[in-house]
Amino acid sequence: MPTRVRRLLARLPPVSLPIVFAVLGADLALAREIGFGAALSSDGLNYVAVARNLLAGEGFAQDLHGPYVHWPPLYPALLAAASLFAFDPYDVAGPLNAAIFGLTIFVVARYLRERLESRALAAAGGLALALAWPLVELAGGVWSEPAFVLFATLALIQLERRLRGGPRRALVLSAVFAALAWLTRYPGAAVPAAAIFLLATRSGIGWREKLREALAYAAIAGLPAGLWMFGNLLRTGELRGGIRSTGYSLADIPRDLAAALGDWALRGVPAAAEDWRPPLGALILALLAAASAWYAVRWRAAA
Repeated sequence: MPTRVRRLLARLPPVSLPIVFAVLGADLALAREIGFGAALSSDGLNYVAVARNLLAGEGFAQDLHGPYVHWPPLYPALLAAASLFAFDPYDVAGPLNAAIFGLTIFVVARYLRERLESRALAAAGGLALALAWPLVELAGGVWSEPAFVLFATLALIQLERRLRGGPRRALVLSAVFAALAWLTRYPGAAVPAAAIFLLATRSGIGWREKLREALAYAAIAGLPAGLWMFGNLLRTGELRGGIRSTGYSLADIPRDLAAALGDWALRGVPAAAEDWRPPLGALILALLAAASAWYAVRWRAAA
């Protein structure tokens, strides 16, 4: 990169480029909505319906499909809150997701500016995120993914600060954001799971402190989603959509994970390869488990 450009990047205030990238990404998301509004899917229709029912004082209720248990509660609650009892939730969904996407870009670009010595590399990372078209498409529709990405990103950033020896406040903030990610999308459970693993296996502190911080993180991050799913269990007999209180056990989880991985690996392959999907998924799952175990052993040995 030319020396003049490097000098210019070094002279800019730390928040200038993150703000530019955030505005760019939000504008791209809004531009997708100019012709026909925010994109809708079956999930989006449910989110809007639940948000309207919340505004009407009917609680978390769907219009046609019974109690709202197939999705966690935070995104429709955000739509209802953003409506301010003055706008329709669908009308605010597009601008809300665009703003959330812009905030995510700002957070990441600012973090890269703090952590990377190369200002040019930090700027390139922020620009790449603003121009990431799959994320722009999600931000231009009524989907919960933009909010989930924001909360998960904030949780990981705060966790990294704690792992570097930052204050306990960073641990608490990370757990809170992890809880919000889980309340936005059920796969958000992976965020506290990964954080607890990292807290329990880091070096430089005693096992008592590791255990204390891991348990505190689990309590803060898991309690809200746990209460929500327990409420679903009391109301409908389901912890969430597709996972019933009867007929589903922990032993089914590896099978479902293997099936999902096999579907992902053979996406686009003709249906004749259907029989290969479960064993291929199981192989991928086994390789991931072996790699995780190897990494944990090497990490502990290095400590």
